[in-house]
Amino acid sequence: MIIVDMNLSPEWAPLLSKHGLESVHWRHLGLAPAEDREIFNHAGRTRAIILTQDLDFGVILAQTNAASPSVVLLRMADVDPVKFRPPRYRRTSHLRTRTGRRCHLDDRRPPPPHPHSSPLPRNPILTMAAIDTLLRTMLEKGGSDLHLTVGLPPKTRASGALIPLADTVIDAPTMESLLKEICPAKRWADFLDRKDLDLAHEIPGLARFRGNYLYNHWGQAAIFRQIPAKILSFDALKLPESLKKLCHLDQGLVVVTGPTGSGKSTTLAAMIDYINTHLARHIITIEDPIEFVHPVKKCVIVHREVGEHTASFANALKGAMRHDPDIILLGEMREMETIKLALGCASMGMLVFGTLHTNNAPKTVDRIINTFPAEEQNQVRIMLGSCLAGVVAQLLCKRIPKGRCAVHEILLQHEALPNTIRSGQIANIKSIIESGGADGMITMDNSLMNRVKDGTIEPKEAYMKAANKGTFAPLLQPGDLEGRH
Repeated sequence: MIIVDMNLSPEWAPLLSKHGLESVHWRHLGLAPAEDREIFNHAGRTRAIILTQDLDFGVILAQTNAASPSVVLLRMADVDPVKFRPPRYRRTSHLRTRTGRRCHLDDRRPPPPHPHSSPLPRNPILTMAAIDTLLRTMLEKGGSDLHLTVGLPPKTRASGALIPLADTVIDAPTMESLLKEICPAKRWADFLDRKDLDLAHEIPGLARFRGNYLYNHWGQAAIFRQIPAKILSFDALKLPESLKKLCHLDQGLVVVTGPTGSGKSTTLAAMIDYINTHLARHIITIEDPIEFVHPVKKCVIVHREVGEHTASFANALKGAMRHDPDIILLGEMREMETIKLALGCASMGMLVFGTLHTNNAPKTVDRIINTFPAEEQNQVRIMLGSCLAGVVAQLLCKRIPKGRCAVHEILLQHEALPNTIRSGQIANIKSIIESGGADGMITMDNSLMNRVKDGTIEPKEAYMKAANKGTFAPLLQPGDLEGRH
């Protein structure tokens, strides 16, 4: 028996007749999860095949696995009707097996296989995690993030906007099946205990994804962000040439900053790839989770993941001091202890790359100092003034006509910078950047203006991201700010 989601394609009808198979037409799957589970359970009991042409295949596959893991679920687009081989039994008014046993529809005992029959050929899609179908669809639509929430259909972020990937609403059992399938048992137990989890997932040959599991008001949820399988180069990302100066440093702290989703990891990956291509260094990366995996070129690169290879960023940094590194990459400087150790490593002669969630260079310096209690801040200013080698603040803007592009504020080493930080005159950092244009420094507003002038972004987009909005106000068109929230 074949249970069909909606209507079977015309080329299937003569094949079913040839093999003596009956097709049972079912209403559109995914609209009523409770009724779907009944048909999934029935298919599992009777060894029927569910053949679907539904675009929401990933969600339906998860629903099937949650209800009856033994169900064979195929998508028409993945099956060649000519090569299709039916099961070794026929379905008439009852289900009759090759051994002669008759099986009613409500019989809960599955029919025994014929002793000389071969198992049904499995389509490769069946060995794929259900969530992989959603992730593939997201990439096909040009999305960067996948959002999964109970009670809503899966959504993706494309060109900065959230759009639905499918019409099927995800229920709680489906969500659990989607998330649990790709998560190791130990880490799943940690998620149930802590209610939050970071992990990486990979579709071989396609892309890696950084995932975050969480609980919200409706239950379990997750967000997956694409990490390109190929590490993009300086030229591909069109990064400023002045960033290469930071790659050639022997020591110091380099901080890449920006809001969530601004491409910090991609920029850092390009910088590490440049070092890997042109210099011979020992690099240790400490991330949660590992995002970009760098191939072996000139450098020795050791990837460590918090939760898998070490208990915390702080523990990994303490160990890294004894591993003879030239460069340490920190996925995120989240806590005071981690920042203190990063400053210590930079002061000891290592080159440390780290990230923070700030929008410009002065705020970055302020954030590092203000992380510490008041009685320690003077000492931190002295350490930071002596070891800060650069700050790269990054924002993503909507590109014309579609896509996104990065704009940067860049602070490099300058003779006035250490004393400016030690004396607490953080506001003067902007003047240092403005005076260092010949050395490759640039403010965020100037970077935005350059993108407006070359036609990469619209004046309205630059106005929204600018610190000094008055500079961009004369460039706006009438009505540009109407409806702005």
